[in-house]
Amino acid sequence: MSTVNLIVRVYTDLDHRQVVEVIYASADHAKALTRLNQLRHEATAAIHLLLYTVPLDTDLPQLATYPVIETSPHNLKGHPQE
Repeated sequence: MSTVNLIVRVYTDLDHRQVVEVIYASADHAKALTRLNQLRHEATAAIHLLLYTVPLDTDLPQLATYPVIETSPHNLKGHPQE
């Protein structure tokens, strides 16, 4: 089964907003681990880095663990809601 490896960075910005970014994607798990270790070496303690390996063509909520962002409607101000 084909997979993609996603590195996610989580931090609080200067305006005290929680920011979640997908910052790296690779089909090669070893390359993703190498990049994760590089990023962790460079990051401050306030930055959290996570690696998710997920199968392609899969409904991610069906997995035991997958990338999730929790927010509230007031955090989406300025963005049209669908």
